[in-house]
Amino acid sequence: MYYSQYMASQAERRRGTRRRILSAATRLFQAHGFEGTSVDQIVAAANLAKGTFYQYFPAKIDVALALTSEEQGRLMQKMRSKLASGQSPLVVGSELLRSMGTWFERNRGIARPLLLHALDQPRIESPDSTRTMLALIFTEAQKKGEIRADLPTEYISGLLVGSIVQIALHWTLHGKRGQLREWFGLAWKLHLEGALPR
Repeated sequence: MYYSQYMASQAERRRGTRRRILSAATRLFQAHGFEGTSVDQIVAAANLAKGTFYQYFPAKIDVALALTSEEQGRLMQKMRSKLASGQSPLVVGSELLRSMGTWFERNRGIARPLLLHALDQPRIESPDSTRTMLALIFTEAQKKGEIRADLPTEYISGLLVGSIVQIALHWTLHGKRGQLREWFGLAWKLHLEGALPR
């Protein structure tokens, strides 16, 4: 009995420490950006020893990745639920890009380092990755006759992800607040309709 209570309290303590690191990093990233925030600043704001930080995260980029993974998981689950409820896949896809644009706007300070990390260190596709979700959306759109069915959805989604990553990287350096959602919407429209005259 006592051992299980001890283990439960240890697990809760670890979750609390991790939350303190993430909370401190969030505040600092928003105030100073990713590059303007050091691990020393994070541990000072979290009132922890520097060694404790490295027990939880190998590097500062891993904190930024952790900040995004839970939110991304919730967003992708919401999109899967909308597809399962019968909503138009193309409407769901458009909403996904709008939501992503909103997230980047809210987290501009860490957007560029995360995008560059994703390009430099590609991970195995997970169910919550943007590319996987877009492939699912396009597969459902093909089934419903909303898009052509003669192209593999992995290619369609991969091309769109490549476009939005480049758009987001450009925006982090040159874009104005509120502009990214508009640019993502235009990328979605051009990806689906092409640029040929109608």
